[in-house]
Order: sequence, then C-alpha cells, then structure tokens
Amino acid sequence: MRLRPQRYIDRFRRWASGSEQPRAERSIDCLFVNHSGERCGVYQFGRRLFDALATMVTPLTWHYCESGSREEFAACLSSARPRLVLFNHHPATLAWAAEDRLCGDAVATYAIWHEGHEAGAHSIDPAPFDFLICADPTLVTENPRVISAPRFIPDAPADVRAENPVFTVGSFGFATGGRASTGSAVS
Repeated sequence: MRLRPQRYIDRFRRWASGSEQPRAERSIDCLFVNHSGERCGVYQFGRRLFDALATMVTPLTWHYCESGSREEFAACLSSARPRLVLFNHHPATLAWAAEDRLCGDAVATYAIWHEGHEAGAHSIDPAPFDFLICADPTLVTENPRVISAPRFIPDAPADVRAENPVFTVGSFGFATGGRASTGSAVS
C-alpha cells in the first residue's frame, strides 16, 4: 500500500476553501410527512415535532410535506429526494401510507406510532415502514424495529389566544374511528 499524502492535502485545501464538505458534515435530506387537517391533535403534534426537528443542529435537513393522497406524497418525494422519510402516521389520518411501501428500498421509512404500547410492541410488524417510533421512553421491547423515543414537549406558544366567551371542551380525536367508546365514556 502506497500513501498519497498530496491527495489528502489537496482534499483538505478544497474543504478549507468551502468547495468540499467533510463526510461528517454532509447533510442528509429527510422528509416529514403530515396530513392536512389543522384542527386535529395528530396534525398539531406532527407540525410541532417537525418545527423542533427542523431547528435542531444535526446533519439532517428536514423538508415538510402535507399530503392527503399517494399522488401528493409522490410529488413531495420526487422534489425532496430524501434518504429518510418520517410519516406522522395514524390510521385515521394517513391510512394510505400504510397500504404498501411507497419509497423504494433506498429510502429508510419511519412512522410515528401514536398509540404504541408495550404489549403490542413485542409482536408488531411495522411493514410497510422500516421502523416505528413510539414517543414513550419507558417502553421496553425486544423488537428491533420499534424505537422508544423521549416524549416530545413543545415550547409554550408565544402568543396566547383571547379567552373564548363560550366554554368549549375539545374532543382530542374522540370523533375518529375506534374512539366511540372513549367518547361515550367521557360524555
């Protein structure tokens, strides 16, 4: 093996002049996919999570996509050309995203598992996603495709809305499928 120090010196000079980034500092394009429904807790969680991810200093560059169909997602995918896609997935909001693999094998796919629990984590198959992320740091599982993550707590909003003169209780998603018994129990 012959060392070529000039090659490394030239590469360092290119990096120092800004024409080449070292491998560790290269950006990885990532796509965050949310549904479009602002009056929804799943949407709000996803939007706030994306805002937090986008402001973190990491080698990941986040792009945001609101998508209501496979076709809208395909357009976002082709414009962002990501190496990683994170779906803010809930069966009531992004059901189409779980029908089959949408990104090809070259793109890692993750989905937020909003209603994850330890009993299901052991045996769940995240397909068509590569991994499921459960925002529960206490989750213990031997399933290598389920990732336990810290709970995301957004900063308090800067502007507080004026108090509504009519007392209103939100449903927090009780109106979506599978929640009828919860809504009945609350009322």
